[in-house]
Order: sequence, then structure tokens, then C-alpha cells
Amino acid sequence: AVRDLLSRINPDEIRSIHEEMIDIIKRNRVFREGTIGGYVVAGLDGVELFSSTKKSCPNCLSRKKHTGETEYFYRSVVCMIIGKSPHVILGQEMLKPRDGSGKDEGELTGGKRLIEQLKKRHGHFADVIVADALYLNAPFINTLKENGLEGCPYKLRVVRYHEQWEENGKETERFMWLVTTLEAADYRVLWEMMHRRWDIEENGFHQLKTYYHAKHCYCRDAVETIFNLIIIGFNVRELYLYRRSRNFAGSGISRKSIKRIFCDELLTEKVKQILYEKGG
Repeated sequence: AVRDLLSRINPDEIRSIHEEMIDIIKRNRVFREGTIGGYVVAGLDGVELFSSTKKSCPNCLSRKKHTGETEYFYRSVVCMIIGKSPHVILGQEMLKPRDGSGKDEGELTGGKRLIEQLKKRHGHFADVIVADALYLNAPFINTLKENGLEGCPYKLRVVRYHEQWEENGKETERFMWLVTTLEAADYRVLWEMMHRRWDIEENGFHQLKTYYHAKHCYCRDAVETIFNLIIIGFNVRELYLYRRSRNFAGSGISRKSIKRIFCDELLTEKVKQILYEKGG
């Protein structure tokens, strides 16, 4: 019954609920002081949800394994606030399968479409977009410029970093390059933005797959609907922990422990204590 119901829901209805949540977050100026160096910074990256060599649907992407088998999978591009918590997911865009003899849609194409949709729906949703080397591509950079993101519309700035640290008792080093349209930003702020890009992996994708079961296919006819519902749940928890509950940030309690507390309280029907904790 649940599978049948989910397959009948229009994904646009769930997307609309999520968009209204982002509107409220913007209206309440949740990120008014910025997330890194005074800038509101969002990370953009692709995530694979799950795959199978047995089952497929018209919305699946496909690839050939080294064994010759065809593997079917779903992939989405996600945009999430990085740096200072809460790490709100602003939106996601499912990549589309090939139509006829063409190739499956790539991450860059989905990323550009997501940026354009977020700009159209929410206006200036971030000051800076951070992405990995895959996105160092003229059409993508032009998309950011055309949508009023990342400052200067004409020049690219390249910063070279030399990093040194100790690992297992040995000195380790590496060189990294950063390309940006932000001419005036301090190089230390840019360095932090570059490193905090991993928030989307560690605080986003890891959480979604490990604790929200985003890597499990509940219903192939409702993948986008379910993923958007999971994202809404993720955002609600982040906002509750870092905006409603004033003691979580410095408590040293993990999100995993909080999840267990929530589940225990719900099982014992102490819902009131969760919603209206003292001092919250």
C-alpha cells in the first residue's frame, strides 16, 4: 500500500514543499552572518543513490561493468550549505537517462540546471558555489556568472596552496590549486571554502546514506519523491538541532545519538519532550 501510494505522488508536489521550506529559511535569515568568512557558501556535487544489475526502470541511468553486465543506477546533483551549521540542502536534480542513441546526462548538465532552477525559484540563494575539479568548465562558470553568483564576471583567479602536516610521525605535504571568480576574498577564506567543500560528503551524503537509507531503493516508480522526502527530513533535523535546540552545538553529542534519543522518545510516546525541550 505504501509503495503504491508513493508511486502515485507527483514529485513536483514534494519538491514544492521543500522549496517553501527554503523560502522560510531565507525569510528568517538563517545564514545572515554567512557560513565562511561572511559569505554564504554552498557546495555542489553528485551522488549515486543505488544500483542493480537485475532491476531497472525508464528513469535509470546505465553503464557497462567490466564483466560485460549492464548496471542500472540513479544519480543526483545536490546543492548544500557548507561551513557553519545547519547544513541545509537547498535542492537536488536527478540526472536523466539517454534518449535513444545519446549518452546519459552528465553531472555538469544536471549541475547547471540545478543552479538555474535555484536562482529562478529563490533568487540570490548563495554568495559562492564551491565544487570539485569536474566543474572547472567554461559553460558551468558562465552559468554561475549569468545567475549572479561569485562576484566578478570577467576574470578568473588562480591560487596555489602548499600544505604541510604530520601524519603517522612523518611530515607530509601537497600542492593544491584553486580557481575562483572572487578577486577580493582573502586567500585564507578561500582555503577554508575549498576544504569545507567536504561538508557535502561528510555531513550530507554520508548522513543521507547511513542514517536516512538514501542508498536503498524502496520503490523504483517513486525514487525522486522518496529522495526529496528524505531531504526534507534531513533539513528539519538540522534546523531543529542548530536553530531550535540551543544546547546541541556545544554539547558534544553526535547526530547518531540524537537520532536514538528521538526514536526512544517516540516509542515511549514522549513526543512533547522532543518538541518543547526546556530552554529550546
